[in-house]
Amino acid sequence: MATYCDSKPGEAVFPRLLLFLLSFSLILLYSLSPNVYVGDSGIFTASSYSMGSTHPPGYPLFLLLGKFLTFIPLGNIAFKVNLVCAVFGALTVLLSYMTAFYLTKNYAAGIVASLVVLASPNFILESSKAEVYTLNTFLIVLLFYLGLRAVKEDDSFRSILISSFILGLGMGNHHTVGFMLIPLLYAVFVRRKDIPFGTITLSILLFITGFSVYLYLYIRSHVNTFIDYSEVHSFRDFLAVFFRVDYSGGTLKTIEGTSNYTIRWLYSIKNIGLILSSEVHPVMWLFASIGIVSLLKYKKVFGYIFISLMIWVLLAKMTIGQKEPTYNDLFIISPYFLQLIPIAGILAGAGLYKCYEKIKARSSLIAITIASGLIIFQAVYVPVAIQKSSLSNYFTAYNWIKDISKVLKPKSFYLAFGDNPGFLGFYGFGIERLRDDVLYMDAAAGNNSFRLTLSPLWKFGMWYPEFYRNEGTPVKYFYPIAEEGRLYASSIGSLPKMFRDKFDARGYVIIPILLPKGSDFPLNTQLKQNFEKIDCLPIVTGDNGDIMTAEIRKTYVFTVWEYANILAGENSKDTDYFYRLALLMANKGLKDKIIKDYVKFLYDKRGPSAASKFISELKYLVSDSDTEMKNDMADIEKWYGTEFKSRK
Repeated sequence: MATYCDSKPGEAVFPRLLLFLLSFSLILLYSLSPNVYVGDSGIFTASSYSMGSTHPPGYPLFLLLGKFLTFIPLGNIAFKVNLVCAVFGALTVLLSYMTAFYLTKNYAAGIVASLVVLASPNFILESSKAEVYTLNTFLIVLLFYLGLRAVKEDDSFRSILISSFILGLGMGNHHTVGFMLIPLLYAVFVRRKDIPFGTITLSILLFITGFSVYLYLYIRSHVNTFIDYSEVHSFRDFLAVFFRVDYSGGTLKTIEGTSNYTIRWLYSIKNIGLILSSEVHPVMWLFASIGIVSLLKYKKVFGYIFISLMIWVLLAKMTIGQKEPTYNDLFIISPYFLQLIPIAGILAGAGLYKCYEKIKARSSLIAITIASGLIIFQAVYVPVAIQKSSLSNYFTAYNWIKDISKVLKPKSFYLAFGDNPGFLGFYGFGIERLRDDVLYMDAAAGNNSFRLTLSPLWKFGMWYPEFYRNEGTPVKYFYPIAEEGRLYASSIGSLPKMFRDKFDARGYVIIPILLPKGSDFPLNTQLKQNFEKIDCLPIVTGDNGDIMTAEIRKTYVFTVWEYANILAGENSKDTDYFYRLALLMANKGLKDKIIKDYVKFLYDKRGPSAASKFISELKYLVSDSDTEMKNDMADIEKWYGTEFKSRK
């Protein structure tokens, strides 16, 4: 493995361009979400378009890039902002190729590295929606590449200067870029004798220049933007936003918790392994191990790569130090470690190169065959990853907020609790402007007042001046609105105590309606009328793997279930269909309750034989290996025997 990449300038430009276009096309054509996605995608899309700010630390770099792409005359706003992630996903694939090629001067090594990235389901998922993680991964891998150049080359100060700027700029996208400071300091230490005087001072200035992207928050905080989650009017405000003081003690508190030695360090390493084992094939891990061993004789390079890997154990200790993390725990935190996938690919490419050189000394044909076979082997997993993580038919999030807009009464008040409802509301009501007459409030559990996000003073100020007072909105102002059936909330469970004490929250087609205590409101009639305005089938047939999508799905389950209960009281012929539809959509926690309601309907309206027949059908459908469901069915049978024993 040579010290330098001795390819001529421009020699590899065409294959690099081809690789970028190919990877971008795969993501764009087969995976990119055509509209808004769940989770943070709503606020990133809405904030990019309106040039507002998201939740701390604000993410100004992503928002500026997202705004730039909204000028493209193609598709809706959400699709355009999603393109940011597709572009940087493809650039990460390209950069993985370039880094492996730089280490080995071997095209096959570069191709293997790029295919490892493209074959990662989580990488494809993050490249297909508006989120900060593919941009973050690109910046980290770019810093990794520049650090390698700094360690290997005599004019290392150039790479150090560029790295300083990228590091500062990257902090404007995601805090985890800052971990790359540690291996970069190692590179500076290794090349300290070759660095010209003044390089460190210039590096600090370049870091500050890149970091100045955060001025965006200060500038936009002095403008009346729709979404201003991270207001910065002073240096103190900036520190609070940057260090995320509102999040469980903030960034500094989180870092402080890593210093103590506990067994959580071992759990952290195990959990990183759990995440990466589902993203990179074991064969590639084998070649990556060979790659690491092959670098041992290049002490400086090995030291740099070793540090670049070990720094992420610190992050794991902060985020996934649990002994037994749930699937949801790993799913939520896995994007933080997305950069380890291209680094694993780069090492796998180095391992392939080492094997190729060893075998080539004896037989060039066998060496070429092994290299080609490994490339084909890894390429097979690319369409598998795309099929698993594709969002090309994902409309669930947009359909949900669109359905909500259909059922709200004119001049309604919508209280959004939680990230999913709140952020999708930002996009649906603010950017798509699905309902300009809805006073949209971004609410937080426990608060006594609400932010009137996306409800500008010039539009609603004359109608409801009391809702724009700085001291907050007393509960009494909501009474006449609730009496008219125009007060809605995104979820019942998140309602503050002040609302739970004063209002009844009842199911109302996807969202709860808030009514004064003891009011007699024609809810069944309203529900039946509005049920016809929504379409449940896309939710049944769509992708529901994401936990945020599961939250949306649950609102439809409750709606269909409630509708089935109403039909059951009327003994409608459609009752069976909607009970069974609710069962099809429900998770295990809700299935039991829906089954019991359906069994009661069958027993009361069709007789004991119909109820017994349905329970027998369910038992037949349960697999012998599904112990949990078999136990649930045993409980249902026991309940059935006890519940209806007195009626016989």
